[in-house]
Amino acid sequence: MIVAVRKDHERGSPFVFNPSASTVIEADDDLIVLGDEEQIERLRVYLS
Repeated sequence: MIVAVRKDHERGSPFVFNPSASTVIEADDDLIVLGDEEQIERLRVYLS
């Protein structure tokens, strides 16, 4: 589960918590995720 996304890649910019399903994940976005090791690894592979 993606808990938060930071679109602005500047240090100190705010995270958007509980992003909507229409949020587009881009290559340089910072993500906060929740899941067990297997789920996080699957997300990492999916996004690469």
